[in-house]
Amino acid sequence: KKVIDRKEFDANMYMNVGVVCLELGLLEESMQYFKRAAAKFKESKDIEYVEGADLTEPNNLELFKDDDDRFWVHSTLTLNVARLQESAQRFRAAAELYKLILKKHPSYVNSYLRLACLSRDLGDLNACAQWLSCAIKVEPKNNSVLTLVGNLHTSLLDWAPAQQIFNNLSSAGDATATYSQLSLGNIYFSNLTAGSKYSKHLQHAADFCRRILIKDPSNLYAALGLGTVLAEKGDLIRAKEAFNIVRSSSNDNIPDVLINLGHIYLAQQRHAESLQMYQAYLDRKDKSNKDSSDMNNVLLYVAYAYYDWGRTLEGYNNTRSAPANDHYDKAMEFLNAALGDASDPEVTPKSSQQYMLRYNLCMTKLAAANCTLQKLSRHIKRTSTEVRRALNHLIESMTFVEGLMKAKNETKKVPVGRSILVNFISQCRTNIESAKSHLNEELKKEHDAEQLRDLQRKQTELQIQKQEHFKALQIEAEIKKQEEMDSRAKAKMEKVQSLVSNWGQQAEIDAQKKAKKGKKGSMPEFIDGDEVVPVVDKDLFADSDSDDNDDEKNSSKEPGTEEALDDDEKKDSGKVMNENELFGESSDEELVPESNTSKRPASDEMDDSNNSKKARRVIGEE
Repeated sequence: KKVIDRKEFDANMYMNVGVVCLELGLLEESMQYFKRAAAKFKESKDIEYVEGADLTEPNNLELFKDDDDRFWVHSTLTLNVARLQESAQRFRAAAELYKLILKKHPSYVNSYLRLACLSRDLGDLNACAQWLSCAIKVEPKNNSVLTLVGNLHTSLLDWAPAQQIFNNLSSAGDATATYSQLSLGNIYFSNLTAGSKYSKHLQHAADFCRRILIKDPSNLYAALGLGTVLAEKGDLIRAKEAFNIVRSSSNDNIPDVLINLGHIYLAQQRHAESLQMYQAYLDRKDKSNKDSSDMNNVLLYVAYAYYDWGRTLEGYNNTRSAPANDHYDKAMEFLNAALGDASDPEVTPKSSQQYMLRYNLCMTKLAAANCTLQKLSRHIKRTSTEVRRALNHLIESMTFVEGLMKAKNETKKVPVGRSILVNFISQCRTNIESAKSHLNEELKKEHDAEQLRDLQRKQTELQIQKQEHFKALQIEAEIKKQEEMDSRAKAKMEKVQSLVSNWGQQAEIDAQKKAKKGKKGSMPEFIDGDEVVPVVDKDLFADSDSDDNDDEKNSSKEPGTEEALDDDEKKDSGKVMNENELFGESSDEELVPESNTSKRPASDEMDDSNNSKKARRVIGEE
């Protein structure tokens, strides 16, 4: 691609690169290279014009219509573009190109074969047979044509014509012989019936696979067939080894090996691994274009795996059986996916396969309902919703199976036996009656539980209200106590302020007295401050708790004692020493000079000094 983008090449080179991109799944790039090849072919005039052709698809018109509105064809390029349209699932465009080739070259066998395969993939087997008939008329001995004819007979379950065709092709010396022998082995394996021919047909199938492996040990399809035979014989370990070898050798390019491994794991009761294999096959749906019938079979395998898993869990018959209902629900989900629009109970199935799928769905609903009804005996919780859902499933299943029984009585073709239908109807009726009683019981339990929850809720609400009321009372008491404390503190502050104001007034009075005494020539002061010592109430700065205690103590005392204490306190508070009491009254003799006064004896002076000391000591004590 790097070289082609830098340099011009001829049309065949571009076409080959486009084919490689097509094989790699790069459809858009492949189309671009095919367009460049078409341009080169038109430039070189290496094309053939077709008269009376009719193309309608845009891509086809862009490639194979020239400027003169004429259609042209190049057999190889047109065939490759048609294969690309098939890969892109544009089947109408692919069919137009195949028919365009046949318009110009009616003997071009590959176009007949591709049209036959296209009709087969779309489910139109009649058209497939017609295109193969045309191919046989052109080349009656073409091995590819005969192989497709044999495959057509196999898909139609026409075993005898298919066996005859493949027997004739098995003598060929090319790869067609190997394919024919493998097809013969598949025919014998598909016709295994109980009886004397079972072992014979199984042995023939194994012999054909061994013949191929002897000639070509690397033939993975023969190894896959041999593994299938071993699994049918019950040798699961060797069969799984064969399938694992095929899977690893093919790098997962053979999807059928995933289905076979899923069957092996399911037979070993390894449901998780089995579902993993089936899901891996389903994930390849977009990569490998499988027809709808094939996908429906795989969906049926998945549904059965979930169903069998649920039945296995129910075998424990205890709490370990709890996940069984979930597995039954998954089984119903995949069965509905396989049915498509026919999953609606109002829609009538159109084929025997849809009838079988609907019957399997009814069987799964019956099993799920039984599992739901037995939950109480297994100590598993359930709800009335689950019981009601089980009852609805039973009624739907009963209606459908009764319809099958009615058709059976009318001698119509029904793919289910009469005894099976009768047994199903009997079980379904019994379970419907049981489900009704279980539903009433669950509804009563839920009603009682709801009443109990209401009662508990009311009790809880009442308890919460009581707690809130108690908290409100506590808050109110705290607020009231705080207000009392604040009022006491305020009263004490007012008392302090009144005392402070009294002290200020007393200080002014004392200052005025001092001023008057100073004017009269009073003695010089020798005491630090001669103000009246304020008397402070002892209980003034006490806290509320001490006040309460003091009040209790005072209340316990006798009234007489209380009055005596009050008188003493009043006396103590009234003890205010003034200057005259400390130093005596002042006289004019003290202001007279020493020369004018008579001398006192020394003993008098000593007495005066002692008196002054005593006065000082008294002041200190006070």
